[in-house]
Amino acid sequence: MVSVCGVGCRGRNAGRRSAWGSRTLNLSVVILLNDLAVGGSERQALRLAAALQARGARVTVAGLAGPGPLEAVCRERGVACRSCALRYPLSPFYAPFNLVRARRFLEALRPDVILGYTGVPNVYGALTWREAGARRFVWNQRSAGLYRMPRLLERAAVRRTPAFTANAQSGVDFLTRTLGVPAERIALVHNGVEPAPAAERRGAWRARLEAGSAALLACMVGNVRPPKDHAGLLAAWAHVAERFRRSAAKPLLVLAGSLPPEAAALREAAAAPALEGSVRFLGFQEDVYGLLADMDLGVFASRSEGMPNGVLECMAAGLPVAATDLPGIRECLGAEQVPYLAPVGDVRALAENIICLLRDPAERRRLGALNRTRIERDFTVDKMVARMTDVLLPDEHPAH
Repeated sequence: MVSVCGVGCRGRNAGRRSAWGSRTLNLSVVILLNDLAVGGSERQALRLAAALQARGARVTVAGLAGPGPLEAVCRERGVACRSCALRYPLSPFYAPFNLVRARRFLEALRPDVILGYTGVPNVYGALTWREAGARRFVWNQRSAGLYRMPRLLERAAVRRTPAFTANAQSGVDFLTRTLGVPAERIALVHNGVEPAPAAERRGAWRARLEAGSAALLACMVGNVRPPKDHAGLLAAWAHVAERFRRSAAKPLLVLAGSLPPEAAALREAAAAPALEGSVRFLGFQEDVYGLLADMDLGVFASRSEGMPNGVLECMAAGLPVAATDLPGIRECLGAEQVPYLAPVGDVRALAENIICLLRDPAERRRLGALNRTRIERDFTVDKMVARMTDVLLPDEHPAH
């Protein structure tokens, strides 16, 4: 049985979980990321950093792959951010040099606790935390096994890790079945979302997109990079556009997320005659909840996920979601929306689910209300922070 609140939460600590919220955390926490992009994992890390800092911890968000746009976001929110640049971190040849560099980098941050986020930081953090002077390291599994390190390093890192978390059951399963981590050492800590106030009045995004009140708007929130399946979503959307060709309510697919230069082929696909201008790329957007307030439907296509923020944010905005059928997405949405989940890569099934929801406003309202309730019950930032704090500060390492 996997603990939902953290290692060491049985017994005396179990009754104290709510006390962490008001307790002063007089210690230094380093949240260790790979790159300093602004994706789902990075946004979760920043939410946790701000919450821990508000409780008195000295928090540094640190990246192993050099500078990135998250640095500016951290500055705006008053969170310290540092970076170093490991060379070819997945290469076993460069590993000895990278381990020395990572140890020196972390040592200079004077951490009490180091929390890894994603594969590379988990391994390098696990192999250097003691030498860097930290008292505790936590491995934070955010996927079902993407971007794995050389197996020898991975196995050594697992042996040196005292505590593990995963944001979805699929991550727990990867840790136990693939890496051999005992289940009792893993805490299931779901992502937390907290809708921000919309930056603009309702309807502003619809007007900017030149979409009338009768238009049907679907949105996917997610940076364009593997394992997201934007190409598959565009193929599905071609079927949607064809089905609504003679309808007065034209559908529009809105893609919110950074689009790297190497994704030019995606723009070319969206310009195909079959899509008839029914796709808009918005790039990275700060005002996600303002955008989602003007949408009718959330969509999400991927080939592998832990617990995607892009799905949770649509749920928090009160939208139904048509998505790929992955364990982490099922865990977000619950049984009510399983009929609207399509097998990985099945563009026709995804299209049919999107069409079904676009044609049924009553079903959209029903599922949207269920999603908002589910977020408020199970996926709040407060719950995420309380559970993660129990892992970072078990009985043997109390705050002082």
